[in-house]
Amino acid sequence: MEERVMSGKTVEEAIEVALKELDASREGVEVEILSRGKPGFLGIGSEPARVRVKKIPSSQGAASVAMDVVYTILSGAGVKSVSSV
Repeated sequence: MEERVMSGKTVEEAIEVALKELDASREGVEVEILSRGKPGFLGIGSEPARVRVKKIPSSQGAASVAMDVVYTILSGAGVKSVSSV
């Protein structure tokens, strides 16, 4: 799975840069916000926003991603589940 960790002034800017590098649309990626960044005072002490953007393989659609997320949440809560798409 292709992924990029990118920085920008804002989270959205960092995501846009990653999308261009991965040549992907917003719907075709999974985004993890690593840091929202800080504006600082007059630019002093500012930190960029950082995101990890993973390209979803074409064989894996939105339903599969949603199923993986739900499975992870249920597993963390100790609930056993079986599902299919």
